[in-house]
Amino acid sequence: MCFLVATVKKHNLRRIRFHSLRLSCPGLLHANGVSIKEIQEWLGHSHCSTTANIYAHLDSSSKIIEIALDC
Repeated sequence: MCFLVATVKKHNLRRIRFHSLRLSCPGLLHANGVSIKEIQEWLGHSHCSTTANIYAHLDSSSKIIEIALDC
């Protein structure tokens, strides 16, 4: 049994797709003050604009696109 499935069962958590973790992590990082440049490097995107374009919808109140264009 994979680690994620075992952990979800052990702690009686709602099942989610592993890919959902990749989608939510950048949004949580950004919401907690991590820069788009740092998130871009951590995810392995070659450009800040790639990161901003993919994850901009996660925090519509921020100016994530404008920040990314300054990277």
